[in-house]
Amino acid sequence: MERNGSGYLTTSGAARALGLSESAVRLLARRGDLSCTRIAGGLRVFARAEVDALAAWRRDNPRRHKGTAAAKRTQTAAPAGAAADRAPESPA
Repeated sequence: MERNGSGYLTTSGAARALGLSESAVRLLARRGDLSCTRIAGGLRVFARAEVDALAAWRRDNPRRHKGTAAAKRTQTAAPAGAAADRAPESPA
C-alpha cells in the first residue's frame, strides 16, 4: 500500500504491484535490482515510481520458466514419426 500518500510502497504493496511474493521483492532489493529505503524499525519502503517502472518492464518482457504451467502449455509436440512417438525397441 502507499504509505501516508508519500509515493512509497511497503514490501507487501510492492509485491502486489509486481505480481511477486514479498520474499521475491526482498531478494530484488538485496540484489540491488529494486532500490529501497529503510525507515524506523527496519521496514523497507520502495518508491512507487520505481516499482511502477519495473512492473511495466515485466509486462513488456514476459519471461517463461521451465516447469511453469504457462511454459508447458506453449511447448510444441515432437513431429509425427519422431523418436518420442515410437515405442522403445525390445532387446534382441
